[in-house]
Amino acid sequence: MSAHAAPPASPASPRRSTSPPTGSTSRLCGRSSRRLGYRDDGTALFAIRGAPLRERRFRLTREEWASHRLDLSITVTGLEPCLPFFGAEDRSE
Repeated sequence: MSAHAAPPASPASPRRSTSPPTGSTSRLCGRSSRRLGYRDDGTALFAIRGAPLRERRFRLTREEWASHRLDLSITVTGLEPCLPFFGAEDRSE
């Protein structure tokens, strides 16, 4: 069993991952993810410190995200001092 990384998700269909699918906590996470529009996207098996770990993957399409999106008017204040940390410039002027 070899450790490997899952392929990166495209911006149009981000993936959400939970680990490992054992016990009631994982089942609850899966149900919550599905309620938010995520759909099963497969599993992968990893070896972490020699122990097997099964990862469950979920996928959320743009359409599914939009169907659960709340139409809110949001204003962000105080962002300008933080822009350099994101590699952006202040464009308010």
